[in-house]
Amino acid sequence: MTGLTALDIAIGLVFVYLALSLVCSALAEVAAQWLQRRGRTLAGGIGQLLRDKEPLSKGKPAEGSATARFYDHPLIAALSNGKRLPSYIPPHLFTKVVLETQLGGANGAPATFGQLQRRISALRTTSPPLQRALQSLADGAEGRLDKFEHDLESWFNAAMERVSGYYRRGTQAWLFGIAVAVAVVANADTLRIVKNLANDPALRAAIVEAAGAQQRPGADSTTLDDAKAAVNEIEPLLGWTGAELNSLNASPASGWASKAIGIGLTAIALSLGAPFWFNAMQRLLQIRASVKPDHADDEDTGDALSNGSRASADRNGNALPSGDSPDASSTPRRSTTAYTHGLVGFEPHTGRHNAVNAYWLAVASQLAYRTPDEISDEAGRLGLQSQFLPAAGETAGDTQAYLAWDDEIILLAFRGTEPDRPGDILGNAQYEWTDWQPDGHVHTGFFAGLDSIWDELTAALRQVRTEGQSLWITGHSLGGALAALAASRLSVEHPEVVVHGLYTYGQPRVGDRTFAADVDRALGGRYFRYVNNRDIVPRVPLRRMGFVDVGAVRYFDSRGRLYEDPGPWFRFLDTVVIDRDAAREQLRESVRDHSVERYVELLQPRDGWMTFA
Repeated sequence: MTGLTALDIAIGLVFVYLALSLVCSALAEVAAQWLQRRGRTLAGGIGQLLRDKEPLSKGKPAEGSATARFYDHPLIAALSNGKRLPSYIPPHLFTKVVLETQLGGANGAPATFGQLQRRISALRTTSPPLQRALQSLADGAEGRLDKFEHDLESWFNAAMERVSGYYRRGTQAWLFGIAVAVAVVANADTLRIVKNLANDPALRAAIVEAAGAQQRPGADSTTLDDAKAAVNEIEPLLGWTGAELNSLNASPASGWASKAIGIGLTAIALSLGAPFWFNAMQRLLQIRASVKPDHADDEDTGDALSNGSRASADRNGNALPSGDSPDASSTPRRSTTAYTHGLVGFEPHTGRHNAVNAYWLAVASQLAYRTPDEISDEAGRLGLQSQFLPAAGETAGDTQAYLAWDDEIILLAFRGTEPDRPGDILGNAQYEWTDWQPDGHVHTGFFAGLDSIWDELTAALRQVRTEGQSLWITGHSLGGALAALAASRLSVEHPEVVVHGLYTYGQPRVGDRTFAADVDRALGGRYFRYVNNRDIVPRVPLRRMGFVDVGAVRYFDSRGRLYEDPGPWFRFLDTVVIDRDAAREQLRESVRDHSVERYVELLQPRDGWMTFA
């Protein structure tokens, strides 16, 4: 092992620690928000200042206590969010509220120092401990009311420093517990991670590249967003496998002991926190930049780094057997037949994922919601002929689609769900299974919707299809489900028709595991399913009902960044809700994010590639 290889392994390991530390911090923040740890810790600290024996009862100020009177004051109540206790109270506000709730009379807060003294003395019968504390402050105020208020504020600040220290210690304990859980569930074994990084040059190069691109969290980011971005890069190093479990069980004493050591090292490392590991990673990257790579390391990592990370290499280039099949060679290149008119930049004969094609197919999906005349006009503007395919029956879900074509391509786009069309809603609501050919089961409502126009669709394809045209199928929402079924059905009933690409947007789940496997085999890595952040439709029907995802996922996060096939840890973090307010906002986002207009906006061409000839 060369020096640079060892340095890369260290960078990779530290990046894993950083990514998982962000996960732990995010989960700790979630726990703190849902359990209201900040607000309750602050309330407990104020209760101690006000000398309540039991300031809290069931997580809120005990009824009738000095703490309850303090929190019932309108100025403090205004800081609360519903039933949640405020997590911060300004010192000057504490002083004002104490003067009014603990030392106030019929005319409000004390107006003179003498009046203050009398009211402090009156506390001797109701709260002797508080009386003694306030009397001590009054004795040092030199007969000045303003100095008493200043000292009362200083007393609060000193107490809050102690409360903050208590909260940090509690958070550290929570963080270590979460770190242990994350390390175990993720199988984040330091010894195993080092071994994998040492034995896999391509993976090591990809992780180092991702580490170099990692940015310090900015003011506009959240721990959860940063955790998702980082953990997506280290997914290949995580997870339990059946082979590993079998190996551990074959030698339980030594195997599990080594595993416990590896996971224990990771848990201890994660408890140090993300800032520690970010700084360590930056120092290692600076050292790497100053070291001249030797020849051995160039052989190990050069190709992997020049060809991009793992995210750009999987499931994008499976060649098809026929001469008319899409070009899916392993060498990325711009097609020489890319359109310079109409669908500018569209590559009609590529079998790889293509961002330009994804944009135009999203536009085609959006157009499917328009009237037949509008579809015809827009298709004509893009240099395409078109044919509208209305529903053939009244009970089949009111399915609509259209074909658009020229000498090189045929676009088949299905219309999605529209709230004012009850047929669509009823079609979505039918969760019964229907048998599917060649095997498996699919959603009954989706099947009925496709079946209602199938004969008309295939007749139209036969009429417009000529030698050398490529076929592209797309749809948004329900239209995406129909597009997936149509591509699968064509592969079975009309194998001579090669589907060059299937791109869907906000598509619901369609069928069971067997159906999904058949579709993946039939489409040979040419099925790309776009999901926008909180879009709720791709999450239904539910997995527990037997429905599974299919196709290669392209996922937009809350910042509009695009991820390729994010792994299970990314998807888990995407379901995490920080607090109740965030849950309500996410519910609203689930509707907004489903809009076909939003998908088109996110895929809008950038960096000047969309230029007319």
